[in-house]
Amino acid sequence: KLCVRAVSLGGVETLIQHPYTMTHGKLSAEAKQQGGVAEDLVRLSVGIEDVVEVMEDIGQALDKIDSSVVDKHAQQIKISVKQD
Repeated sequence: KLCVRAVSLGGVETLIQHPYTMTHGKLSAEAKQQGGVAEDLVRLSVGIEDVVEVMEDIGQALDKIDSSVVDKHAQQIKISVKQD
């Protein structure tokens, strides 16, 4: 409920996006692959909200997903932290 599905709007709220279909949606599959934009990539940009609240929000969303889907991709999860 805290994470808004959107590209950067210049605000300070937590955003989540699917680059494959959003920011890179018009690129060819080959261009996406060359740029490292995988179809299962999800980008989370954490804003100024309380980190515990953001983690709880993500947790409740993941709880709604079929566990077999989460288990299938759990080994592939990569976390990249960029601090401005």
